[in-house]
Amino acid sequence: MASSKGIKRLINAERRDEQWAYDVETRLADFVQMSEASGELIVKGVNCRSQSCEFSFTHDDSFVGWDQFRDELYAQEWWPFNNTHIFITQNGIEVLATQTAKQQ
Repeated sequence: MASSKGIKRLINAERRDEQWAYDVETRLADFVQMSEASGELIVKGVNCRSQSCEFSFTHDDSFVGWDQFRDELYAQEWWPFNNTHIFITQNGIEVLATQTAKQQ
């Protein structure tokens, strides 16, 4: 399993595959907009490359539905990642995700 530092290094080192990155970024934005959390969870930033992405979200103080949102996101046919690390703070969430599992 890849570590969060390994995924960060991978994201920084990967070239951007415009087609793949755009597809994932668009599907994520659409998913968030259509989800029950759309009024509480906002995509702050997305950095996709060729096999890995970094997503950051902000949320309001009343947001408590992350576990349900995450499970629904992972169940999407288009979700290509087999390794994710999630960091939750008081008003933000950062997700590091990759298709590769060999980074350490």
